[in-house]
Amino acid sequence: MKKYPITFWYGIPKDLISDERIKEAVDAGFTIIESRYDTETNKKVLSLCEKYGVEASIFDDRMYNALNGEEGWEKSLDAIVEDYKEFPALRDYFLRDEPEAFYFPNLARVKEYLKKIDPKHKAMINLLPVIPLESVENYEKNYMEPFMAQVKPEILSYDHYCLIKREVPALTDLPEALVSKECREHNKTQDIIYEKFNRPGFYYNLAEFRELSIKHNIPWMVIIQVVEHWMFRFLNEAEIRWEVYQSMAYGPSCISYFTYWTPTNTGEAWSYHHALINIDGTKNNNYYIVQGINKEIAAIGELIQNAKSSAVFHVGAEVDEKVVPFTGYNGIDRIDAETVTIGFFDNDMFIIANKTFEKSQKVSFTTSKKVEHFNKNSFVWEKLESSDNIFSYELNSGDGELFRLI
Repeated sequence: MKKYPITFWYGIPKDLISDERIKEAVDAGFTIIESRYDTETNKKVLSLCEKYGVEASIFDDRMYNALNGEEGWEKSLDAIVEDYKEFPALRDYFLRDEPEAFYFPNLARVKEYLKKIDPKHKAMINLLPVIPLESVENYEKNYMEPFMAQVKPEILSYDHYCLIKREVPALTDLPEALVSKECREHNKTQDIIYEKFNRPGFYYNLAEFRELSIKHNIPWMVIIQVVEHWMFRFLNEAEIRWEVYQSMAYGPSCISYFTYWTPTNTGEAWSYHHALINIDGTKNNNYYIVQGINKEIAAIGELIQNAKSSAVFHVGAEVDEKVVPFTGYNGIDRIDAETVTIGFFDNDMFIIANKTFEKSQKVSFTTSKKVEHFNKNSFVWEKLESSDNIFSYELNSGDGELFRLI
């Protein structure tokens, strides 16, 4: 069975590309390596990816010529394809990150030409989340609808980072946001109090991209916030798990992380810290956290990647984020919990994800069917016992679990 795709943004610096560094990423559970280098370095990455049985997403600077429509742009694309198309590890050509709507005709032109000269490999574009477009109506009408109509994408991708911090004179009812020592020293904010804040739209974007994926029968990817930067807070394991498992409940075709390598701090406001790999090339705790999560979702992903996401429900739902409260589905009559997300698949499997990363919680569901739980440590199915057709499970903070009806 094909591996469940797991990738990242902002990878290994060019001068550090080596067998050991690629293996390090593979050991962390990544199956797609981002490769944004010169032609020869991209080829080196492709060869190493083939060695380790993973794929690469390629960006080549000649893509700018094509996207800008410069004279001879077709020859630029011809040369890119000629250089890479025969590498077995090539997964896709990356075109553009977070384009504005005026750029869609350029993307459509390049994507169509690439499809003509290399139909085997897809074009990859990462889109903006709902936040910069100010409203759901504006996002759908002026961004997503034109993108789908003009570009006709082969893969959907977006990034919505919602776990932020905001400065306050004193803590309110929200918990204090964790800010690393390195970030405070870099920005000289040792005396400032920040509280945790989750900006809205996270579930809306998940629902939007899931629906578009199903409607147009194309894969979709969601990008997970890891690195501390700008307004985005220093995350703990429960918060990273929360992002991953809330997303997995919606059935994405691929999970990505931002970022793998910690970017150099060129500006005070952004202040990057604590990706998976530090600026100096050493691993930090997030490497091991994500490595553990990736082992789990690789196994879960293989079980659900060929199944259709049939429904997503919420208990304790946010009423303004395109969510559907649970009222009974597929033989499950009732779910009792403080706040969870439930994603169903057409192979009778379902993911229940804890919607809070502050504490664990018990979830109970009522069904006359038998239920099995997928053990994320042993990777085997285990029978779940019931009392009067009520099955219960304790969800760890921010975590998710896979079940199936039999």
